[in-house]
Amino acid sequence: MLTNTARRRLFEDLFSTSLHRSGGQQGLGTREPKFRVKNTLLSLDSTPISLCLELYSSAQ
Repeated sequence: MLTNTARRRLFEDLFSTSLHRSGGQQGLGTREPKFRVKNTLLSLDSTPISLCLELYSSAQ
């Protein structure tokens, strides 16, 4: 079992390695936007919907 310090170091090393390996790939750093949306863009996360369906039987 990992201690909190060992777990923190593991995730720091994993993040550092991932960042280093992907550094040469497209999409990191500053770049030109690929498209623009003139109108307001709305999105909906379906997590609350499935959560309500699980918690409240009357929601079905």
